[in-house]
Amino acid sequence: MAPLAAVPDGVLLPAAYAVNSACLAAVVWICTRPVRGRLDSTWAQALLVLGLTLLALPLTPVADVLGLGQIGLLLLLLCVVDLLVVAERAPRAHGVLVGIATAVKITPALFIVHFLLTRQWRAALTATLTVVVCWSIAALALWDDTFTYWSQGLLLRVNERIADFGSWVFNQSWMGLVDGLPAPLPTVLWVALSTVTLVLALRAAALNPASSHAASRSRLDTCASKARSRSAGVRSIHAGEGRRRPSGSRSRY
Repeated sequence: MAPLAAVPDGVLLPAAYAVNSACLAAVVWICTRPVRGRLDSTWAQALLVLGLTLLALPLTPVADVLGLGQIGLLLLLLCVVDLLVVAERAPRAHGVLVGIATAVKITPALFIVHFLLTRQWRAALTATLTVVVCWSIAALALWDDTFTYWSQGLLLRVNERIADFGSWVFNQSWMGLVDGLPAPLPTVLWVALSTVTLVLALRAAALNPASSHAASRSRLDTCASKARSRSAGVRSIHAGEGRRRPSGSRSRY
């Protein structure tokens, strides 16, 4: 992102807001696919996506990304496209976009854990290899910065580089909840509560049959085959009735 420093603020800020808003709208468009399928009009679908996007803009996670100049919405879009689009249309590439997002920012690595818990071994391996490749390219291009980042533990000392983040009034995370307590309670409680939340969320994802695209496709195939068999049975019945009906009789249909 270093080249963006040369762009004037008058151009960069509106462009950043526009790109982030477009990423959010794309996420809403993809995630509302089942609902949009029930709407006949394209205008109705567009209004639905536009309305939900506008409602999401003032939410704290979205507003923080916009206000702090982060790229979280772009990474979110990469993960959503990987999980809901690539997994269905290009299964062999499933995990690549999650790996790229993880290489940029470590948080999307939770999706790799999700792949493992839902036994999506190929996607987990693809995502992991993508992370390794991206980090290797970065190390070759910026060896000094990469070595400093990893050798001096900057990844593990991220909170020291963000002054008083826990005390922000807008911080509604577990960290923000316990930040006012006397030391060392904030750190202990934050780790404990975050760990419990993570375990419960991943456990719920692992127990949800819909988490596995293979299971989802299997159920869809089963439903489709049943529908075809029922349809074939109806056609055969009507065909039989047509053969048995006298030529001069009229159909009551």
